[in-house]
Amino acid sequence: MRETSETTLMMCNQTKLRTMPKPHRFLKASPSELRISARTAKLKQFRRHALAYRTALLLFLLAFALFSIPARADTVFFLARHAEKQNMAEDPRLNEDGLRRAALLADLLADAGLTSIHSTDYSRTRETAQAVAERLGLEIKLYDPAEPGELLDALLETGARHLLIGHSNTVPDMVAHLGGEPSGTIDEEGEYDRLYVVTVGADGEATTVLLRYGERFEP
Repeated sequence: MRETSETTLMMCNQTKLRTMPKPHRFLKASPSELRISARTAKLKQFRRHALAYRTALLLFLLAFALFSIPARADTVFFLARHAEKQNMAEDPRLNEDGLRRAALLADLLADAGLTSIHSTDYSRTRETAQAVAERLGLEIKLYDPAEPGELLDALLETGARHLLIGHSNTVPDMVAHLGGEPSGTIDEEGEYDRLYVVTVGADGEATTVLLRYGERFEP
């Protein structure tokens, strides 16, 4: 009986070995495919590190710009175009990249001492402003993009800090209205990373700091 049991066990083990699949049969990849996969992984890692570095540098520059503002009744304006939008013909909302950029803007301005947030009445601008408003517990106030001058002049009298979200064809004009330096037009197709910090002193003199945040625009 013992010899029969051992023989049966050996036959079962041999059957299991024969039926087990060879791992390399399903995981086989050519050397060129492995090299491409490795290069892709390194490129993704490099991009993540580069974005983290730029974000840290931007936080430092923003802090420097804020702390260099004299301790008197200056008015500080943060002006930005809405973040990336969906490809829709009428009143598009933010896409995934835009939502990430809006969240980053909220991170950057969390300690900027904002007292008000202003946006045009479009989905893409409201959603960009909403991320900051929710972080700070502030209400979004709407303004007419065709006539922002009256709002800007009123805010100049406050001696406070304000965020204005606009459009590629309106933000540079608002910077110029405040006496700042727009640094050229904003590319409509792909430039979403400008963040202007315009400080207007009690004497009406303006200084401009142009920052870049998030994925950098490459013309």
